[in-house]
Amino acid sequence: MKKSIEELYKSNYDVEYLGILRQFWKKVDSFSCLANPKQQELLLYLDGCDAEYELPSGIKLTAKSGNLVYTALGSQYKVRFFNFKNERSSTLGINFYLFNERRQPLSLDKDIAIFNTNEEIVAALERAESYLLSSTKQTQARFKAVLLQILSELGENSRFLTLNREYGYPTLSRAIRYLNENLERNVSVKELASFCNVSEVYLRVLFQKFIGISPAKYRIELRLKKAENYLLYGDIPINEISELLGFSSTAYFIKLFKQKHGCSPLVYRKQPIQR
Repeated sequence: MKKSIEELYKSNYDVEYLGILRQFWKKVDSFSCLANPKQQELLLYLDGCDAEYELPSGIKLTAKSGNLVYTALGSQYKVRFFNFKNERSSTLGINFYLFNERRQPLSLDKDIAIFNTNEEIVAALERAESYLLSSTKQTQARFKAVLLQILSELGENSRFLTLNREYGYPTLSRAIRYLNENLERNVSVKELASFCNVSEVYLRVLFQKFIGISPAKYRIELRLKKAENYLLYGDIPINEISELLGFSSTAYFIKLFKQKHGCSPLVYRKQPIQR
């Protein structure tokens, strides 16, 4: 089964983490799996170098330093790495399997897809690599949580790029970015509309039409997503997470979290591998 990254973002799916590896390509600057299809999914972060992929059809795709390249299970290609910026130029790859809710194999709808990254994705990759130094029982769960976060970020980013490209609504992305940068504040629709230089009515229409919920509800969704990251990657007390994200009370935060996940933040933190 294949899905676009936007469809994956809206679906129930699971991942099985296989491994992570940093590789340096200056001495041997190419790799080929032509006639030897990939046996797993791969996300490859280009850290200080560019890459050119060539498919069996002869089509060539170029990825730049800072891009994240996805190659699907069963894909075939050859790749050349070049434009090394320094001695540390390398790639960081994560091998994994994707499954749908029925545990059937799942892949993205392109053999090779090139994604732009953001600070959240780069930070997640750095966390994943740091876990290599850990030998605790939680390591596999942590890798899985990071991978799920990266896939979610890629889907969200792609969805908003599609909105801008197809519908010409940079206003929506501007509003969402503002909400992300002010999660701890109760930004009103009036303030948000003023920041975007549009009316409150127009802004509400945009959110409802293309996201399906109001700006206020979307702000809550962003906060809950951030809370998930705090719970997965740190040991900040529940009440402090609530305060950091601007919830009116810890009880209210726990109530909203239960509505979304079916369990309390504490249970969510203690059972990461079940998510």
